[in-house]
Amino acid sequence: MRRRLNDIYNNHKDHDITFNQSVIRSLGLKVDQIYLKVGDRKFPSILYSSSLTSSRIIIKLTPLQIEFLKKNRNNLAIKYCFKIPTEKSNIVFYINSKIISLVPYGNQEQELYFATFEFINRAPNDLISILGTYIQDQENKHKRAEERFVLNNQNCNSLLRNSMENFLFISGKGRRCILTEISIFSAKIIIVGDKKEFKEKTSVLLLIKYNGLDGIGEMMGEITRVDNINTRKDLFTIIITFNQELIPPTYKMWIAEFLERVNIKGVL
Repeated sequence: MRRRLNDIYNNHKDHDITFNQSVIRSLGLKVDQIYLKVGDRKFPSILYSSSLTSSRIIIKLTPLQIEFLKKNRNNLAIKYCFKIPTEKSNIVFYINSKIISLVPYGNQEQELYFATFEFINRAPNDLISILGTYIQDQENKHKRAEERFVLNNQNCNSLLRNSMENFLFISGKGRRCILTEISIFSAKIIIVGDKKEFKEKTSVLLLIKYNGLDGIGEMMGEITRVDNINTRKDLFTIIITFNQELIPPTYKMWIAEFLERVNIKGVL
């Protein structure tokens, strides 16, 4: 266990996690139990983000409270609180910190500040375990999402209307292609044509006709690899990497549903 925690800390200590609603639910952060301890006083805070070496909070402070903070700048600690399903009680710990910056946040009348803290000592093992496990899970999900799965006779009929009724558009010209591998972020196809047309980094539109949902995925992307098939000069395998910002939500849902059927979960 100690070796695992050391590895997590060394590999991910500066990886900053922003606590949006999804992350809060995933980690079981008890938002109403977070505060900044200044000397013998406690100030309710919003934990905006945290790594294993620092944190950022949003806090409400009056001018007098800011003066109090400055006087006690060597006696600061941030309280973390998590509810883990496998634990009977909340996991609570304090991290001694030094303030790096205090910047007004929003309207001056609101007296809100965005504060950045640096941990004085190494993060507690509980935080390393909680944040580190989450970071590793996210990395594994991303790797799975990038992995293409092969379309075969067993899955092709349930996934696609017709594996040969997909089209690759280059400069407005469409060509039929056979879809052989697919992931959320990329696809591999077989296509007939002239290699001059299939240059790497060429922008393309891949039209995928699949079963369910709206039935058509218009995938914008670019060619990232071109290979001849055997000795044929007119037959190629092409890898297309999709523009992640333009991937249709329905396409992601379609891929996710398939992966659930084959017990490859947690891709999205």
